[in-house]
Formats: sequence, structure tokens, C-alpha cells
Amino acid sequence: MLEMRLVHRHDRTSSHRLGAVGGPLHNLGWIDDAGTERILNTTLMPDPIISSRRDPADPSARYTATGSSFAIREWRGSGPAKLHVHHGDDEAWHVLEGTLRFRFADRVVDAGPGDTVFVPAGVPHTYEALNARYLVFLTPRLIALIEQLQQTRDPAAQASIYEAHQSTLLEP
Repeated sequence: MLEMRLVHRHDRTSSHRLGAVGGPLHNLGWIDDAGTERILNTTLMPDPIISSRRDPADPSARYTATGSSFAIREWRGSGPAKLHVHHGDDEAWHVLEGTLRFRFADRVVDAGPGDTVFVPAGVPHTYEALNARYLVFLTPRLIALIEQLQQTRDPAAQASIYEAHQSTLLEP
């Protein structure tokens, strides 16, 4: 009977330093009954993005990190003024300074420093930044939506842009 075990060998012989593109090599495979290592593949694992406090000498510096399933952005401005809904994407904010005022279909909520607001897909919302600095957690589709809205300033095109990104603009 062949006994298979998962082998995860971490090879640090590659160039590895904080901030480098790509991380150490990882070999995934198994060891067979004879003790022979069988490698399935070798991959270059990405490095984590580690943020320290912002440089007080550069107040314009903003935190940003993008992965394959979500991104984190440090922002100061307000969101779209109109109530909207993302049908397939969750969204979240973490307030660092100031206040974010969220408007939902049935209420208004103020979030201050240290507060986190999570809006699941399907919940109509919008928000306003009141002297706020905050982190926003976005999916790739939401990043694409925001980029396209910023490139196309024509208000008549906004509804179709939202629809193209599985979202709906609920107010004219």
C-alpha cells in the first residue's frame, strides 16, 4: 500500500527580503513508501505586505495593498453621494480619524475612530467622510467600478457602469 504524505519544504535559498517582489520558494509534494520525495510543483510564494505607521514627515503618504481577492486602501474622501447596492461584493471600512457617516435605506450611522463598518453584498448604502481618514476593504470588482466611475464623469453613464459591475445605483 502506498502511503502518501504532504511535504511542504520551505526553501530560503532564493533572494528573500522584506519588500522584495515574490517570496521564498515552496515545494509541494509527498514522500512515497521508499522514502523518495515526489514534487508536484514549485511555486514562488508572494511576500506579505507589512505596514508600519505612516511617516509623519509625509502627510500625503497613503497605505495601499492589493491581493487576488481583496484590496485595502487608505482614503480621505467621501463615497458616492447616491444610495447604491453591490449584489455580489461585500465592502468594509475602518475609521482611523474623524467620522464616516453611513446612510442605509432605513437609517444613518456615524462611525468614529476605531469603528469598523461591514456592509454585506445586497445592502443599499452610501457614506460621507467628515474630516475622516480611513481604510476601505474592496474586492477587485469594486476597484474596477470605482476606477471606471472616476474615468467617466458623465452622470448619465453612471447607472450602466454600476450594472456592468454587478451593482445598482438606486437614486437618480
